[in-house]
Amino acid sequence: LKVVTQYISSGLLSWGECNNAESDRLLEFSNRNSTVRYRHYHDALLSKSRLRSTVVAGSDYVIVKSAHCLPVNERVLIHCFVKSFGDEMWIGLMEEAGYHHNSSLRRNVHAVTYCGRGTIHHFGQQTNDQINYKKRKKKKKKADVEQAYRAGDWITFDVCVSTTPELCVFDVYKNGKLQKKLCGEYLRDFSANNSVDKTVFVVEVDYSDDSVFIEQTYPFLCNFPK
Repeated sequence: LKVVTQYISSGLLSWGECNNAESDRLLEFSNRNSTVRYRHYHDALLSKSRLRSTVVAGSDYVIVKSAHCLPVNERVLIHCFVKSFGDEMWIGLMEEAGYHHNSSLRRNVHAVTYCGRGTIHHFGQQTNDQINYKKRKKKKKKADVEQAYRAGDWITFDVCVSTTPELCVFDVYKNGKLQKKLCGEYLRDFSANNSVDKTVFVVEVDYSDDSVFIEQTYPFLCNFPK
């Protein structure tokens, strides 16, 4: 017997501009800003030189944040469809005060993110199952490979950012299957830093033509298959 997941779409979550002209010119928004794409260097709107046209302040990526902050003390589902994915990607939550369009989400001290390699980066730290990037030649853990995501995957964040740390929720699903169940422990720093009401959703996209769709919904019957 399959469990049917029902939800009510809120339509509140969309991507916002970076308020930086150099970074914003590299981004293409569509579907009422629910989809963001990093323009490929072959796009006509960019200059002929890939190096000049896709690099901002020495980096070939842009951090995009949601146009609005997440609700407080309210459980929501954030669905992300990875339309295209070239190199690396991080998706997750961030303190708005720590946001910068050009500061990578990798081990970012202001964010909790799910890496495309299948691991969690948490306020500058790494989870125990983090792949050691200096030892890429060694065989990767089976869990890391299974929890990695690529183009064509749906990533769902079951989230509650609460003023009461014990009530925080941060569970991650890939294509409806639970990948990370963290019981909100990774969101408690938002409470400790008094940034609960200023939490935004973020993604790191780069010149490899990355594109991500987002939608926020309120769970009506939230029983994902495990």
